[in-house]
Parts: sequence; structure tokens; C-alpha cells
Amino acid sequence: MSYTYRDRGIVLRSYDYGDGHRIIAVYTLKNGKLKASAKGSRKIKSRFGSMLEPFSENEFILYRKPSVDIYTITGCFSIKTNESLREDMFRYGYAALMAEGLDIVSAEEDADEKLFWMLQESLEDVTEKSAPASAWLFLFRLLKYAGYRLNMFSCVSCGKKPSAKTVFSPAEGGIGCADCFFAEKEGFPVSLKTLDAVRTISPEKEIEKDVQKEIGKILAKFVKYQFNRDFKSFQFLDLFSGEKNKCTFNS
Repeated sequence: MSYTYRDRGIVLRSYDYGDGHRIIAVYTLKNGKLKASAKGSRKIKSRFGSMLEPFSENEFILYRKPSVDIYTITGCFSIKTNESLREDMFRYGYAALMAEGLDIVSAEEDADEKLFWMLQESLEDVTEKSAPASAWLFLFRLLKYAGYRLNMFSCVSCGKKPSAKTVFSPAEGGIGCADCFFAEKEGFPVSLKTLDAVRTISPEKEIEKDVQKEIGKILAKFVKYQFNRDFKSFQFLDLFSGEKNKCTFNS
């Protein structure tokens, strides 16, 4: 027996395959993250047009046979194109960072409506407000919701308030004082300015470039430790930030 679904979804990423075909990863409202193929979608006369581009939100009609892992898109109706995100490479990079984070943290076909609406809201913030702050806030919220709440308020070992010698430990999932983490091999120093920015982060507030660099390093190191995955989007951000705004997030 074959199955047909109708679901609302946001495209996380897409890639080409075969002769004019495309595969997308999409986070849907009712079925969570899934992969779907769109045959002939790269051809000039394709009925899907730009609806399968990253960050576009659509109503999908999906078809799948029980023995096949990937869905086939048989219908697609646009809800919101988010085209302006794809026209601004700086904002596109931060939107890609959020989509990649969700892709890393979420499991296939593990539906979670809260994550869907969180992504939709954050894409709007990246488009209209501070792109870096919106992306960082989304990733912190995403990790917390997935059960990986980072402790950025006090030493995870003794509870001491942060000082000028505070260290972030990916293994411990938070900050530590110099006394407790003096032998921490994977840890690295973080500034009080960065910790304050993390605690008060908001899409309405711009973040200084040096603070962005430290926040990016915190998230990259933690995700690498927990999921053994690197954020490829950081490389894209470096390409389109320019020397003045360049941020390098080493993982």
C-alpha cells in the first residue's frame, strides 16, 4: 500500500540529482523532518518553480511507498517564499545556520509542531531584525528544547559567578571557573562581555563582531562534541561577511 500526505513544511536545504531532479530536506508541521524528491523540478517548465528553494514555506502533497525511505512530491502550493532571504547573502548565511542546526538536532519523521513554529518565527526575525542575534537565539533555544541547555550563568561545578578567567567546556555543557576547570583540555576562555550578550540576547539587539565570534565558537564546539558534526554554514558566512565583518568559528 502507498501513502499520500498533505503537510505544511519549510525547506531546510536542497540538492540536485539525476537529469533535472531535486531532493529536499524539509521540516514539516505534522511529520517532522523528512526527505522528498521532486522529479523534473530543475527543468524550465517545472510546475514547482522556486518553491523548493531553501527557507520557502509551502503546502506539500507527498507520496511514499512503504519500502521506500524518501517521499515524492506530487503537489506544492506556496505559502511564503522568503525570497528576500535568498537575495541577501549575509542574512541567507544565518538562515542556513539555523536550518543546519535543526537538521543536526532533529531526527527523521519525529514531528514537533513547536519546532516548526519556532523556525518560522526565527526566519522572520532573520529577515527583518538582527540576523546574527536571531540565529544565535534560535540555536540556543533549539539546543535547550532538545535537552541540551547550556549553563552560561555560573560554574557548572561549584556555582561560582563568572569572572575574567571563565572557561567554556563543551564536555560539561557550560562555563566553569579557573579553579574547577584548570585542567580542562577542551575548554577555552570566554569574555564577560560575551556571557552578558548570551544572557540578554534578543533579535532586537545587534551583537558586536568579537562577541559574535565567541558565541559562534561556543555553539560550534558544543555541537561538534555532542553530535560529532561541523557547521558547514560558518564557511559560507565567512565568504559573504567581508574582511571588516569576518567571523571565523573554529570547531
